[in-house]
Amino acid sequence: MLLLVALSQVIAQTAPTSFIEKRVTFSIPSYWVIQLQENTKTVGRTQIIIPYPATDNTPHSANAAIIANTLPGNVTVKDVGDRVYRNQYPGMAIVNDIPDGKNWRTIVWTAQTEGAPYIMLDRFGVVNGVAVEFLVGFPLLENGDPKWVERVVGEFNTLCKGLKIDGTNSSEAKVHIDKLPAQKN
Repeated sequence: MLLLVALSQVIAQTAPTSFIEKRVTFSIPSYWVIQLQENTKTVGRTQIIIPYPATDNTPHSANAAIIANTLPGNVTVKDVGDRVYRNQYPGMAIVNDIPDGKNWRTIVWTAQTEGAPYIMLDRFGVVNGVAVEFLVGFPLLENGDPKWVERVVGEFNTLCKGLKIDGTNSSEAKVHIDKLPAQKN
């Protein structure tokens, strides 16, 4: 029985590197913990916990998700990204909207969850009828770790650089740590 539990934990933690028959490719940091994943011919998703010691024993957590799906040919990256503007969350504010070529876009936004402000780093791409969204969210906690935040923003930028649809990407735009709202201390 213990062997089955250990084996299921190892299988659950195997990080995907592609979705939709390898049309969407990426690489996530090895210490990120995969919670759920799905991969078919038309949809790929993974839900991830990003370990953050400042959230231990709190209702807060740092998370990431990668979602890919096929779309009708007339949907653009603007259409996909504008969905963020339509979804209103408590305390939501757009911090930055960064177009990156004609097929890529990054939106940085904040929202209130469980009484704390969260930063959301949201990357979108649409190429050849396939869309991908990569979202990282984490709380700005009182006495949070600014070095951890800096590292996760760097990991977000690195993953965005390697996130491709049919081998295509534009990674000129980056999220800059000094353009984010200040960490509470």
